[in-house]
Amino acid sequence: MKLIYLKIIIPIVYFLSVSYTAEANSIVYYLQVPKYKIANSLYSELSVYDGRESGVNLGVVKKGISKTKHIIASKTPISDQIENMFDKSLERETAQAGKLVLHLLNFDLALLSNALYDRGYFDFKAILYEKKGENLSFIAAIDKKISINESDVYTRLFYKSNEIVADFITANVYKKSQGAGSIHLNDLINHDDYLKSHLPLYRDQNLKDGVYESWESFKYQTPNYQLLHTREEQRNFDKVYYLNAKGKKEKIKPKNVYAYVHNKKAYIVTKSGNYPLSKMNNDFYFEGKLFQYRNAGSVIKDVDHKKPYRLKLDTVDGSFIKIPI
Repeated sequence: MKLIYLKIIIPIVYFLSVSYTAEANSIVYYLQVPKYKIANSLYSELSVYDGRESGVNLGVVKKGISKTKHIIASKTPISDQIENMFDKSLERETAQAGKLVLHLLNFDLALLSNALYDRGYFDFKAILYEKKGENLSFIAAIDKKISINESDVYTRLFYKSNEIVADFITANVYKKSQGAGSIHLNDLINHDDYLKSHLPLYRDQNLKDGVYESWESFKYQTPNYQLLHTREEQRNFDKVYYLNAKGKKEKIKPKNVYAYVHNKKAYIVTKSGNYPLSKMNNDFYFEGKLFQYRNAGSVIKDVDHKKPYRLKLDTVDGSFIKIPI
């Protein structure tokens, strides 16, 4: 039977519901169902596994100079809300019997409000799999960060976050899995340990000397360039050179290098300096300043670019996670 794929041209409209609970000092977030229907989907079932640690807390609102804090929370788990959104959007009479699993890795909302401006931020990270029996095969992934500086920032932020989640799922219900790299359903529960067992960076005892352009090359221990020279200055190795693709000597800079390894010792390259990595309990840490563009995560965690932090490498994407000291 030949599938007919219908292009949805109905404007995407959401009925947003935002309520403030003074007693609980919180703002309730509801993920709304789009008005359109998903026709001819290859899948009729979506299960969401929430890999976050924040539970029903989805973010913060900080108001005024004193940054009075209100929590953005959901009365029902966000995983249940996403499943319900898919279920209510689906045109079941045209859907096939495939099953989807969404691994939710990040869902952060933040609003900053004062006399000068109102700004909103949303970070969304997830992996979508096709489920066959107890095995999962990769379909698509998303790692999106947005900022909003508009009038009525509350409504716009909640609208855009809703739209991003709905659009990601809708765009992939017509795709089959890529086949390679399937994992077992139980591996989602211990996803971090599963990844580490398959990555040479965590699995191998000795690291390979060289310069790594990205997290991808670093985690698989495939150096991109040869390291030429290092010089320790105070705590940081901030003058490091390598042979670039043209065979010329070039100083390491964070815009083109993620990390390097010298004498089996790894160093992370950041905008605020290069820092030695230490491995503890099969995780990589460093202590340094966390310079990054403002996003929902940095607002929630009260990141101050002038202060040093203890930071851990995220196993999924190599980003830096602020660890309480």
